[in-house]
Amino acid sequence: MTLTDLPLPSGVRRLVDFAIETVRSGVRRFRRGDANATAAEALTLLRRLTRLLRYTFVLSATWLPPVEPARVRTRATTSHTRRPTPSRRPAFQILPPYRVVIVDPDAPKRAQPAALACAERDPMRSAQRTLDALATALFDPMPRIRRIARKLRTALMVIGWRPPKRPPPTHRRDYWEELVDLRAEAVFALREWRRRAWAAA
Repeated sequence: MTLTDLPLPSGVRRLVDFAIETVRSGVRRFRRGDANATAAEALTLLRRLTRLLRYTFVLSATWLPPVEPARVRTRATTSHTRRPTPSRRPAFQILPPYRVVIVDPDAPKRAQPAALACAERDPMRSAQRTLDALATALFDPMPRIRRIARKLRTALMVIGWRPPKRPPPTHRRDYWEELVDLRAEAVFALREWRRRAWAAA
């Protein structure tokens, strides 16, 4: 099943198609280098596109047919009897039982975790990873939609982000209106899904 095969109502289908096309055009915009933004601004726009795509997946997951839960592990019923195995160690050890480590004093030392935590982040590398993740999710969205659909019954909150009371400046509102509107639609669809699930239970 693909995203186009989901039995979505016509209004939801228009929202989903519009959001997918918005994210796709945004990815193409960054691929071509037409964003005309600094690294931090580009990362902010890519995060908005990521949230927009996530709300699209949540909206689609509420209309997905019931998904079977993930594979449940069961305990083995057969009891295994342990058989004594002969020791593979020789009677007389030629080498000592402890590990010998040769340290080169001139070799460069590894960076410690504290040093890594204080290291500077590269926003361009983070933006590139986010862009690659968006392209992968657009290429095959159904595994992510099914994963969200499996978590709907147990997750307390799948929305997470709330728009701030003060919107960004006018010249930095790319994808902002679409994000806020689609989040409201996803919250409404999630509440309706839970109402239907509780009524069916």
